[in-house]
Amino acid sequence: MPRIDTARHDCIRELNDAFRKTLICSKGSPVLTAGVASLPSDVQATGMRRDKGQRDGDR
Repeated sequence: MPRIDTARHDCIRELNDAFRKTLICSKGSPVLTAGVASLPSDVQATGMRRDKGQRDGDR
């Protein structure tokens, strides 16, 4: 099993959180990848609700 670079993992998590919070504060529009955009709208909505739940937990 590969070793996990904890410092790199933590850095990526912090960058992702900062990016996500920047979109919220600036009222920016999130961008979907082609793979996510190709999913049915109900699946996309479920993912967005889960993401919002995580953001609400950050506050």
